[in-house]
Amino acid sequence: MVHRFSQQDVPEEAVARAMACQFWAPNHKLKGSWRLLQLGPESRLAAAKLSAEQAPSKVESRFEALRHIPGCCAVVCKAFYEAGDRVEKEEQRALTAVHNLALGLSSQGLGVKWVTGAITENYELWELIHLEPNEEVVVGLLWYGWPAVDGVRPVKDQTSVTDKLCRLP
Repeated sequence: MVHRFSQQDVPEEAVARAMACQFWAPNHKLKGSWRLLQLGPESRLAAAKLSAEQAPSKVESRFEALRHIPGCCAVVCKAFYEAGDRVEKEEQRALTAVHNLALGLSSQGLGVKWVTGAITENYELWELIHLEPNEEVVVGLLWYGWPAVDGVRPVKDQTSVTDKLCRLP
């Protein structure tokens, strides 16, 4: 995950190549009920402000870190409130697509910051992206761009592959 980004623009061709990766996402029944909403400069700045406001003690530093990121997509999927765990399954499908998108971006040297939590339930964000709350849910925001020289966070989990992998008979 990238913590800080350079202000260098991201070529549209790189984003288009990465976006094509989402369709190869493995998911149950190969359904694609998610949408990616690419935020332009104005909506990106508004989303950065809303996201920064989620941490009142860090608003200024968070806004400064987010306001210059060259790219952002809001990830949304269909909401099925009457179907119990159906929303969770739709979100899981969306997450597989976002994972592929993130891999597509990183394969070209771009960095990604995946943002979830309170921002996804912020009504002002829903208005900004023209979300119909009873029809879709926000799965997260995907910020992307060229990583700043010191912007990559080290992996916190330093266990080995053998610690993560259990081979069964």
